[in-house]
Amino acid sequence: MNEIIFMFQNSLDDGLEAFAVGYSIFSEAESMDVLKKNIIETFYSYSIRSGF
Repeated sequence: MNEIIFMFQNSLDDGLEAFAVGYSIFSEAESMDVLKKNIIETFYSYSIRSGF
């Protein structure tokens, strides 16, 4: 089973950022709830393109 670890941090423009360690997956949003949804959508797109 593959695992992707996401790191979260505050962005410089008062939002939040998340990126996957070792993968080209990045997302940002104004709230944690929106960021979580964005990560799911971004991962879905990444997995389709890469065959993950």
